[in-house]
Amino acid sequence: MQIRIKGCEFNHLGQVESSPVGQRSICFFGFGLIEKSLERLTGRQFRVELLHHDADEDCCHEIARLR
Repeated sequence: MQIRIKGCEFNHLGQVESSPVGQRSICFFGFGLIEKSLERLTGRQFRVELLHHDADEDCCHEIARLR
């Protein structure tokens, strides 16, 4: 399942870290929120990861895969 997140406040909060988007601690927190939300909705476990970050559009393209 592909996920598109535009204007993510987590990205703005995490800009103090030198790690690239998708490898910041705040990103992992956001991935975990999505994973747990999907698990509660579907009863299945997912792993979320960043596919691509578009800085010009302030948009992250992520994917949720079944574990």
